Amino acid sequence: MQKDSSEGREQSVSDFLREELRKLSRYYGLVKCYVKGESKYDLIECRLLPKYIIDDRVAKGLRVCNERSNVCIDVDENERVVVLEIVGKRIFLVSDECERVKRNQKIAYVLTGKGEFRTIKSPVNGYILLYNEILGGKAERYQVFIVVRE
Repeated sequence: MQKDSSEGREQSVSDFLREELRKLSRYYGLVKCYVKGESKYDLIECRLLPKYIIDDRVAKGLRVCNERSNVCIDVDENERVVVLEIVGKRIFLVSDECERVKRNQKIAYVLTGKGEFRTIKSPVNGYILLYNEILGGKAERYQVFIVVRE
């Protein structure tokens, strides 16, 4: 009887660990970007997404999916998108892609070269579409794309 009991505990511990690993792996999930094709959405590299936003408007239908939160945002052609550029010695993002934000909600903290902290707030109500890291240069730099939705 003891043998059955210990096997049950081992099984439940194994199931628990498997579930915890699954949750942990979602944390490292990717953000995937798609552009609307003829009959379906075609996968693209997210770094290419900015070329589909012209004069603060979406030129072609887009979809961004955040695997960490299991959420997708569809953006129709001609929808308004606000683009912010954040620059600093260190940038700490406090919201995630596909997350709803309200006007004046904190989306990032920036440590400046002078050692001061600045708060970056959303200028509009909407959804964070993408954080696009711009590589190269001394400072960290991000473009933040926010789909305007009241």
